[in-house]
Amino acid sequence: FVSFVHDTFLGCSEGAGGFVHLVYLAPDHVHVYVESDGERSVEDMVHDIKKVSAKAIQEEFSSLQGMLGEAVGLWDDAYFVETVG
Repeated sequence: FVSFVHDTFLGCSEGAGGFVHLVYLAPDHVHVYVESDGERSVEDMVHDIKKVSAKAIQEEFSSLQGMLGEAVGLWDDAYFVETVG
């Protein structure tokens, strides 16, 4: 599972406009390192990463949706951003 999630985030890199790397997968959240190409906003990048990764993970692990329920998405709307450099 962790390997698939990691590869999914890496696969989001091109579409997100930068480089996305899964750093830590916790039971209730993830930490990712994102390098931006500077042309897209953080908000847009996070939205796209969540959308693409949720679809891929839910397709690969369809039992997750049953555990989450119909009205609940894989990712919460909230996110935390910290810049470096």
